[in-house]
Amino acid sequence: MSRSSTKQPRTWISRRWRRLLILVLAPVFALLTTTGQASGYALEGLRWHGTPTSGCCAYIHVQFNTFSSSNDRSVMTDAMNAWTGSPANVILQALPGNLTVEDTTATEPWVGATFSNPNWGSTGSFVWVHVVMSIPSMNALGYSAQKEASMHELGHAMGIDHTYGCIGVMEGTATFCGYSSPSSDDVAGINALY
Repeated sequence: MSRSSTKQPRTWISRRWRRLLILVLAPVFALLTTTGQASGYALEGLRWHGTPTSGCCAYIHVQFNTFSSSNDRSVMTDAMNAWTGSPANVILQALPGNLTVEDTTATEPWVGATFSNPNWGSTGSFVWVHVVMSIPSMNALGYSAQKEASMHELGHAMGIDHTYGCIGVMEGTATFCGYSSPSSDDVAGINALY
């Protein structure tokens, strides 16, 4: 008695293995797409002209304008020291310069804001940057969140943009992640510029 059989075309992967892959990979894919993955540093596309492009260190002068709150000035100084004391290739010095900082008594929807006048021409550099901290918003925070907000605005003033997932002081949401100094991701962003 002869048996006739119909041959099924061979696929590169059997049904059993396909099912197994789906069972394993589907939960992994679901986890990755629903948990808000952290993203690495982002650059704004500008840097301070006349500073080194690699190695230590870019000396950036920070000019203190009017500070109505001595606490805000102290917090900004601590934020500058945190950046300078980190492995980032920058040294922030309280000297006259085109990076100015001050606070305002106006009630604002933000804790801090950074405004800049870029030269997008041949240099792709900042002409000036102005950082403003809101006194009412700062007063609603504890010291560590005030310092984190100040480090965040100084990060913008040096050329790095928002990140997401609480991986550093450059967090782009209204969340304070508890950083007392720039994270390794923040430092990597600065060191990509200087």
